[in-house]
Amino acid sequence: AGRALAESRLALRRRDPELAERALAAAGLPDWHWLHAWYSGLIALAREDARSAARAFTTVREALPGELIPQLALGLCAELRDDLAAARSHYGAVFDTTPALGAAGFGLARVHLLAGERTEAVGTAVRLAQEFRYEREARVAAVRLSVVILEGSAHREPTGDDLERARAGLDGLDVDAAAAAALRAEMGYAHFL
Repeated sequence: AGRALAESRLALRRRDPELAERALAAAGLPDWHWLHAWYSGLIALAREDARSAARAFTTVREALPGELIPQLALGLCAELRDDLAAARSHYGAVFDTTPALGAAGFGLARVHLLAGERTEAVGTAVRLAQEFRYEREARVAAVRLSVVILEGSAHREPTGDDLERARAGLDGLDVDAAAAAALRAEMGYAHFL
């Protein structure tokens, strides 16, 4: 079973869900086993079938209560289905429990942004920046989220406070000159809207 699951993982990395499914079948796991459900969910995601993936990851979550990774996967499925409330709930639960799981923090910030909630998105990125492993990426995200144009939102353009927050976030940010110039350009564009 281990070799077949390794083949399934490799096929998924190569974006070949059909081969991944054949390898999963060769693993001989019963349909009720959580590993079968996990791989079925990954295969469904590879096929861009977020609903089927969510059903599979729900099975994993029920089999392994308290595990955060299935809940993170459910957040992604909800996000892909544009169910922002469910995505926020899943990502938020994982991020509140284990902030060091960066994917949950970035997912939560993304969902806030999609919902037009700039302040919440920036706050999530700032909170994630407290985790050493993600500090630089999260601080860059906080600057960018502060000045991004929110399509379809009543508060489309950043405010003066948002621009000031972005400037303050850029101070002392450890990025190369090109990245700093790009961030300043984004801030400049937002300033002249």
